[in-house]
Amino acid sequence: MCEQGNKNNQVKITKHPMFQMIGPTSTHSTKQEMALWTAVLDLAVKDARALIRKVRKDPSLWIDPIFRSEVIHLKRYFRSRSMDPGGFGFICDLMDVDPEHAARSIEEKYLRHLIPITAFPASQVGCPTG
Repeated sequence: MCEQGNKNNQVKITKHPMFQMIGPTSTHSTKQEMALWTAVLDLAVKDARALIRKVRKDPSLWIDPIFRSEVIHLKRYFRSRSMDPGGFGFICDLMDVDPEHAARSIEEKYLRHLIPITAFPASQVGCPTG
């Protein structure tokens, strides 16, 4: 991260070229973009919480391929270190957060609760038998 601004107005600008802005609008734009990416990460966490609530109420959801797909997609997002715009690594970098620490925290608080139950026969959850 680098600092830019005068003594009255310090602004953090990420290393990513998308956020390398110069001029009087840089403070305003950076705050807006930071808010956008923070909202993306917040929504992903809310999605994790919602999936946990759903499966606690109805464990048979593990049979549903759409539910399982949502869980897989969410886990992949948080476990990735993608620096593409919107990726977990990108947002952590923008927020000046250690992605490894953040991922461990998210894994402990949310993802560990999204493990398929084994109470159903393998044939019902789409697992190979034999």
